[in-house]
Amino acid sequence: MELYFDVISPYSWMAFEQLIRYKDLWQLDLILHPFYLGAVMKASQNQPPGLNAFKAKYLMEDVKRLSMYMQLPLTQPSNFFTGAMFSGLQPMRMMTAVQMAHPDKVAAVARAFWTRLWSHDQEIASEQGLLAALKLGGVTEAKEQTRLMEMMKSHEVKERLKAVTNSAVEMGAFGAPFFIAHINGKKEVFFGSDRMEVLAFMLGKVWMGPCPDQNTLKLKLKQKQDNQHAKVKVTELERGQRDGDGEHEQKKQDEADGDEQMKKQKQDEKERERFFVEFMKEAFVYKKERDPDWIRSNY
Repeated sequence: MELYFDVISPYSWMAFEQLIRYKDLWQLDLILHPFYLGAVMKASQNQPPGLNAFKAKYLMEDVKRLSMYMQLPLTQPSNFFTGAMFSGLQPMRMMTAVQMAHPDKVAAVARAFWTRLWSHDQEIASEQGLLAALKLGGVTEAKEQTRLMEMMKSHEVKERLKAVTNSAVEMGAFGAPFFIAHINGKKEVFFGSDRMEVLAFMLGKVWMGPCPDQNTLKLKLKQKQDNQHAKVKVTELERGQRDGDGEHEQKKQDEADGDEQMKKQKQDEKERERFFVEFMKEAFVYKKERDPDWIRSNY
């Protein structure tokens, strides 16, 4: 999983945090690529939302809602549309220097930049802002901070940032966040922090919302409840089977009793026939002895 991001973009922060939260759950090999959003916009002939009055207004309200939904401390920077929006180049050069010198600190330093700008309404492009983000991100030694400050100005860092940005554009990037999932040897390209559920579908993973830690607990509770319900259903089924077996046995017994009763009825009928025949024989003999003429008139 490759994430191309710019710390000037709040939606990049949202995508970043969601992928970090799902990294272990989805067993992601997450690779972070700092790129320069301004150059992406220019190359793709796109326009930042802050330059469109309608988009800018929507962005302000959207950030408030998403702050609650994503459980991120997002606050609209006071000068975002007049200054902060155009100050992303220096932070991204610093991010590139950090990636080259301390790849294990890329996530922490990126989060530090986002926190300063989008939580504390602090600038991130001055030397003071850059150093504060490094310190907050775990680069605490003054000597190493100075080295990175010099490194970010180097031709090597500038060319590396250009190369990564151009690579993203060639793959179709037109904004941030831009991420690529490698699925069965194929590259699946996604744009936007709101595509995680689709990403989960493509990966064959379970999406549990933007905060899976809390939802995992809810899921486990639901699974426990489902298991309890399943046990109850099994018990009811077993009871039903027992009741059904009892009914079946009762039915067999009833059928047997019915057969026995019918057999007894037939025996009774035969007994009555035998009795009638014997009675008629005796009556015939009695009548013959007393009235011979009756016999001749009837036989």
